[in-house]
Amino acid sequence: EVKTNYDNLEATGGYYTVTYPAEINVAWGTEDTTANYTVETQLVPTATLKVTVAQDNAAMKNADSKELTYTLSGDTNVTGIGAFVTEEKALNIHVATADWQSVPVDAYSDTLTFTAEIVK
Repeated sequence: EVKTNYDNLEATGGYYTVTYPAEINVAWGTEDTTANYTVETQLVPTATLKVTVAQDNAAMKNADSKELTYTLSGDTNVTGIGAFVTEEKALNIHVATADWQSVPVDAYSDTLTFTAEIVK
């Protein structure tokens, strides 16, 4: 008889990979931009994966600290991701027209923080 034993993975819960873009480009004047990320799991049967995405600031900033306000929505707080899946998730970056019109044309940026954890 040949059988598997995953006792060595009980402590960690298994493996996962979250793949996200290094940069998300928002075209000037565009209200909604979609960015995708992928979640792959290979977990023990009693575990699930939780992924959260948070913006560091409520605004992108230029070199002079001028702020371009934006909101992040979509798959920003995903819980209960199954034990053996490959799923694509979507984020939406929304910049209101009024916010575009309130700042000079320049390069603005912010950082998104992705956090993933196995929940048992």
